[in-house]
Amino acid sequence: GKESVVTAVAHYAMERRKLFSIDDIFWIPAPDGIETDPDSLYGDLSLCCNLIRTSKEDNWDTNDQLLECRERLQIELEELRILLVVDDRSFSSKGSQDALEKFISFLLNTATAKVILITARGNESSSLLSSSTHGSRIEESNIEISTLDFRSTSLLFASLSKFICSTRCPLAHTNHEFADLLEPPFVARMPDPSVVSSERRADIFARMGNGLPAAVIDAAVNMKKEDFMELIKIASRPEFHVESLSELEKELHRRKVQKEKAVTDKN
Repeated sequence: GKESVVTAVAHYAMERRKLFSIDDIFWIPAPDGIETDPDSLYGDLSLCCNLIRTSKEDNWDTNDQLLECRERLQIELEELRILLVVDDRSFSSKGSQDALEKFISFLLNTATAKVILITARGNESSSLLSSSTHGSRIEESNIEISTLDFRSTSLLFASLSKFICSTRCPLAHTNHEFADLLEPPFVARMPDPSVVSSERRADIFARMGNGLPAAVIDAAVNMKKEDFMELIKIASRPEFHVESLSELEKELHRRKVQKEKAVTDKN
């Protein structure tokens, strides 16, 4: 998920400190299990963060302990180049979010800082950074991490499933055979396979975790044999089955209506 991507970015940057012009990296709030020295820079950053996070009101200019901590930070951060990872998902109240904006602004204007913001607020986070960086020199980039596409989900699922082998699944011996069974190769070669939509495809996608990596891993590892066989059964059947010309005409009409509705909804 987001934390894994940010962890990789932070590790990459720390391995190349001179290239990215940073002296240190700090995560706020501190990750679970990490104890900070109260007399250190990280201790003061964590203290400020926790005082803000646990308040329902904007206490940036009213909390005496916070004001004292800010004075120490001004000295500790002087001429320091830092990468700051801020996870705002635990700042649940409007007041704490407002104070967090001011905290980020303070850090950006006190130190030479780069900020990575992990947020659950989507596009609202851009207002946080823009308001927080008034008067600061900052390059802003928004990275949205979407779910895995259908084929990537199939490949991840297959790589972890104990049923994908020559002895347990006669229709799919390998990861790629499983992905081809669920999504024909001609679909994968389309410029945008996501335009392909059907009840069969949606059902299969949901059973494999809807493209969320953690959910896909959980589904693959814990799926029971009878559920896996049901998944293969759904994947093996055609998109629709007709036994007469009249049924075919009805199916074609139904799909035409679905297509027109999809176009209308998109517009």
